[in-house]
Amino acid sequence: MSGDCTENYQSEIIIRLTATPDPGSSFIRWSGDCSGTSPSIWVDIRRNMTCTATFGPPRVLFEEDFSEGIPSTWQVVDGGYGGGAASTWTTANPGNRNFGPPFVEPFAIVDSDAAGPGAVQDEQLITPWISVEPCPGNPRRVFISFSDYMQVWELEKADVEISVNGTSWVRKHGWGPGGYPIKPRTTILNLTNDLAGATSFKVRFHYYNASYDLYWAIDNVRAFCEDPSLGIEEYRLYLPLVLRMQ
Repeated sequence: MSGDCTENYQSEIIIRLTATPDPGSSFIRWSGDCSGTSPSIWVDIRRNMTCTATFGPPRVLFEEDFSEGIPSTWQVVDGGYGGGAASTWTTANPGNRNFGPPFVEPFAIVDSDAAGPGAVQDEQLITPWISVEPCPGNPRRVFISFSDYMQVWELEKADVEISVNGTSWVRKHGWGPGGYPIKPRTTILNLTNDLAGATSFKVRFHYYNASYDLYWAIDNVRAFCEDPSLGIEEYRLYLPLVLRMQ
């Protein structure tokens, strides 16, 4: 995060500064006229001051943009019937959809509309096992992000779920008739609590309850975690944060 900020305060006032990193990034330290390794510090304003927050980059555990199709390490479960080339998850784009950023073709899509009448979709797209063992801390602070876009016609649903054993799944995000995105978007989910004690996990994209409806598309799947040992990048939360006396 970058930019600058100037705040004015009365002299001899004590304020609290809190530096909040982007998901996956790690707070490292304060520098300049502030010091400390805690993201939240108290500052006694007795003169004009400049404080800089320094952050470290995330550790990437897994990423896939489907540029070479759906990898063989992924699992596609075709639980419906009919639809030919559009029967399940594919990167062939059978409906010739063009979404624009953040999507870049090829992307993964299950297209109920292109499958046509008489076909039924209950389709799963499952990542391989993603290890969280490279991540430090207890609990490990782990996140996933993905780009998606869904168009709903009737009662179809789309769930993003995770599993730490490959058999039971926990829903973390999803769409359906009651709400779906109005444009393509990227979502970040915090899995820290869900993965407590786990060493690996899978992500499942599940599109179901669909028949000659519309579609759900996925791209840019990524898993990452906080790891202060990776070194630092001076994003400078505020560049600089200037504290002035009035």
